[in-house]
Amino acid sequence: MERKLISIIIPVYNAEKTLRRCLDSVKKQNYSKYEVIIIDDGSNDRSAEICKDYCNKDSRFKMYMQKNGGPSKARNKGLDEAEGDYIAFLDSDDYLHEEYLNIINNAASENPDLIFIAFNRVNAEGKLIKSYYLPDYKQKFKDMVISLSKEDMFGYTWIKIIKRDIIKNVRFNNEMNIFEDEVFICDICKNTRKIYLLNKPLYNYVRGEEETLFTKVHYDYVRSCNLVYMAWARMLKDEYFEILEEKANHMVNNCFWYGLEKKVNTINFYKELKNSSFFMKSTLENKFIKYIKKEQWNYIRVLCIIYKLKIFIAKLLNRQVTER
Repeated sequence: MERKLISIIIPVYNAEKTLRRCLDSVKKQNYSKYEVIIIDDGSNDRSAEICKDYCNKDSRFKMYMQKNGGPSKARNKGLDEAEGDYIAFLDSDDYLHEEYLNIINNAASENPDLIFIAFNRVNAEGKLIKSYYLPDYKQKFKDMVISLSKEDMFGYTWIKIIKRDIIKNVRFNNEMNIFEDEVFICDICKNTRKIYLLNKPLYNYVRGEEETLFTKVHYDYVRSCNLVYMAWARMLKDEYFEILEEKANHMVNNCFWYGLEKKVNTINFYKELKNSSFFMKSTLENKFIKYIKKEQWNYIRVLCIIYKLKIFIAKLLNRQVTER
C-alpha cells in the first residue's frame, strides 16, 4: 500500500496549557509519513517556546509565526505551506487517537477527495462526554452532504481530511469569526467527486467549561449566516431548492433568537437581517417577521423589551424559589 504524506495544520494562540498534549498525540502516532504545520498566531504566552522545542527535536514539525489575525488567517498560512497529499486540521486544545494517521492512510488508499471521521467530545481532563458517529448513508454526494449537515457533522474542518489537489485556491474567509469552517467546506465540496465516511472516533474534541459560540457576542452574526447561505447556494446551485429554503428558514429562526438574547444593537441587527439573502428566500411567517418585512421597528423594539422583561422576571422568580 502506498503511504501518503499527510499534512496536519495546527493554529496556535495562547495554548500553553493544552499544547503539549495536542502535539504529543501526533508524535505518538505509529504512522511516520506526516508533517506538522504549526502557525503561531501572535501568542503572548509560552506557546511559541513549546512549539520550537518540538520543531528542534523533530524535522517533521515546522512552525511559522505571524501577527494575531485569527484562526482563518492561520489556517490559510498552513494551507500555503503544506506539501502533503492530504490535509488535516487539528486545534491546539484537542488531540488525536493514536491510530489516527494509520487509519487515515488506509482510507486514502481508495483515493477519496474528502474523508469524514467520527469524533469524541471530551472534557478538559480527557473524560468522554459523548461519541459522535457519521450517519450510514449510501447516496449520491450532494444528498450525503445534506444528510451530514442535518446531523451537525458537516461544517467542522477538524473531522475532515482533504486531498490537497482539490483544495486548489480555496481558502478560509479571513473576515469571518464564526462559521468560517462551513463556508470553506462548502467551497471544497464544489470540487469533490468521491467521499469516504470513516465511522471510527479518531479525533478528541475538548469542550471547555463554556463554549465560545454560546458566550461570545458575534456582531457579524447575520453577515456570517449570509455567507454560509450563499456558500450552500453555490454548492447546491438550483438542484435543491427545498433544501436551500430549509436552510434559509433555519438561519432566520437562529437570527431571530440571537437578536433577542444577545447584547446587540437590536434594530440594526434586524435591519441587517431584512436585507440578507437568506431572509429574502425564507418562507417563515410570524408576527415578528411581518414587522421586520414592513420595517415597523418601533413594534420590534417593544416586542424585544417585553421578551427581556419576561426573562428577567422568570430569573427573579426562580432565584426566590431557590433561596427558599
